[in-house]
Amino acid sequence: SAPPPRHKLDVYSPVAAVHPPPPDGFPTVLFVCGGAWMIGFRMWAFLFGWVLQRNGVLCLAIDYRNWPQATMPEMVADVERALRWAQANAASLGGDVHGRVSLVGQSAGAHLTALLLVQLVCGPPAAAPSCASPRPAGSAAWRSIGSAGSRMRSQMRRRTDDEEEEQE
Repeated sequence: SAPPPRHKLDVYSPVAAVHPPPPDGFPTVLFVCGGAWMIGFRMWAFLFGWVLQRNGVLCLAIDYRNWPQATMPEMVADVERALRWAQANAASLGGDVHGRVSLVGQSAGAHLTALLLVQLVCGPPAAAPSCASPRPAGSAAWRSIGSAGSRMRSQMRRRTDDEEEEQE
């Protein structure tokens, strides 16, 4: 069966002629937009995606089902589904070959992102109502997300340093 209409994403891929792909692929960001959980739409990420694209970062802007079509746990599940897809497919889009993806959210998207990260560390709400005994920080999902953020920061820093040298 076809995926729900909100299970789509836009890809902002760096231009290889401007930014030669690093050996491990471009740093990869999964962006979750805001919209009060009711009106968010991936196209709102256009400027963010464009800026990352111009700076050698692959940006995947996702949609998730909004309320009232989905509950909060279903929205979080949509974001997790997109994250898993991004980790599995980033390399085919020129992104990180190890499946490292930085998860970035804005407003309601940041809330859904935070809920997902808590769920990845502590387990689903029914299984772990509190974070009293979180999963170790070395778990595969947490390690993948954590290492992607530091890699993206260093890539952006290198690009900024290169631009400053060119201006001098």
